[in-house]
Amino acid sequence: METVRLGIVGMGQRTVYHGLLPEVKRCKGMKITALCEIKEDRLKKGLDDYQGELGYDIAGHTDFAEFLAADAADAVYIATPNYTHRDLTEQAVAGGVDVLCEKPMDITVPNCDAMIEAAKKHNKILAIGQQMNYRKRYHKVMELIENGDLGEPTMLSCVEYRGPFKEMKDWVWQKKYSGGAIVEKNCHHYGLLDWWAKGKPTQVYASGGQKKLASVGGHKSELIDNAYVLADYDSGARSLVSICFLSTHGHHFREFTVTGTEGRVWFNNKDGEIIHFENGHKDIKEDFKIDENLRGGMLQDFVDCVRERKEPLMTGEHGRASLLIPVAAQLSLERGQPVDISEVDTRQQ
Repeated sequence: METVRLGIVGMGQRTVYHGLLPEVKRCKGMKITALCEIKEDRLKKGLDDYQGELGYDIAGHTDFAEFLAADAADAVYIATPNYTHRDLTEQAVAGGVDVLCEKPMDITVPNCDAMIEAAKKHNKILAIGQQMNYRKRYHKVMELIENGDLGEPTMLSCVEYRGPFKEMKDWVWQKKYSGGAIVEKNCHHYGLLDWWAKGKPTQVYASGGQKKLASVGGHKSELIDNAYVLADYDSGARSLVSICFLSTHGHHFREFTVTGTEGRVWFNNKDGEIIHFENGHKDIKEDFKIDENLRGGMLQDFVDCVRERKEPLMTGEHGRASLLIPVAAQLSLERGQPVDISEVDTRQQ
């Protein structure tokens, strides 16, 4: 196919208010042909923005079944609340279209398995929107690990200090809709940490609570606003993620560190995410400034995969794997004790 007709489902923060349009305008071999959103005011906002920026007419729908029946798209980008991802993905692939599903893939591992099986059954592409994995800087970290420059990955960490979720994400505050704060947010980080650890997670312990965000914008919150998550891997590595939503005035800080038996790398968003590398045994210190996307970025990769019928960089299997620790961490928070991954990984049961 020469041009992919792409439909977008969900006119919320990610697709309208969080900068997707510039990515859409850069994407080659694709045309936005339809938008779908159950809330009419958000659909109107999406249509106004997309048509205004792209300069052509786009169909609008408030019903997903109607959207599919109109045969207006070859592929869809699903950017709806987390708990809807399985249902919409199954409908989409059964309706004959390929799917790019926003992260997290869903809120349970069995739902991820169902999505993967549905895509296989209907011979459709299922890609997961974990855009951090498309940044070449993170692949440089893996290159250092694969080359043995760090020795064996041993201790990995991610520290994030940020404000609360946006008020317009009114569904996020209830765990049954979002999966919880760690599922909603940290699947991004585990898509990287699990990869760098070169192993599969075995046990998770999380400690956290709600210090001040009991209500945000009039929405009562069930979510924790601070937590530590410690995970062990079968490779002997372990990771520690610190998540904190207590920031104010838009301040955001995130830092990754990978420490191995011979060296370490670290980088944060305050210095342009320059990768700092040192190996004390070889007396090596280097900095790497890398600011490009792999495979053209998340959206371009998906469009190219639809056109060429090839596997996306971030598959359903990757999306599933990035949920194992977050789902186990949510259970650990509730119980106050460690949780074995086998309890949440249905393939080990």
